[in-house]
Amino acid sequence: RELDGVRLLILPAAHCLSQAEADATDHFCRRGGIVFAEGSVGGYESDTGRYSTRVPGCGLAERWGIRETDSTSPLHLDCSGKVSGTGPAAEGDVAKALDSAGTKGGEYLPLSAVGETGWGALLLSSLESESGETLASYRNIPCVIKLRRESGTVFYCGTYLGIAAAEQSADFLAGLLE
Repeated sequence: RELDGVRLLILPAAHCLSQAEADATDHFCRRGGIVFAEGSVGGYESDTGRYSTRVPGCGLAERWGIRETDSTSPLHLDCSGKVSGTGPAAEGDVAKALDSAGTKGGEYLPLSAVGETGWGALLLSSLESESGETLASYRNIPCVIKLRRESGTVFYCGTYLGIAAAEQSADFLAGLLE
């Protein structure tokens, strides 16, 4: 009932969820709502006090037909290469750590979508879905998927598009949601 009249539910970094919160989110979506979920949703189940063996957790992987198969930080990736434009530069201690480790990674990773390039941030989770549509990927690794759930829609992001949009790619994020 708290979500009556709401059309879009944004779950930014909803790593910790209760079963009741997951059920309400799924019910909202099935009733025609749009769920925009980023970053290992329900990876920690607050009711059990344990990490989920499947992500998204609390049964959402099974209900939504999507799952994260692997996750890493873009700090460990080679984010250089053929990308139009450049991502926001690391600063301060992050820049020092990257330089000392000799990595080409950073806080941001370039994403490819049909006809454009944008940015994700802080996380790369590869996603699998039999019925979902891949909207964006990092070097052919699906990381943003859109899928229908009865009357509603789920946008599941294996990266933080909102954080990246605040820095540089708000137009990219808006284009994915159209």
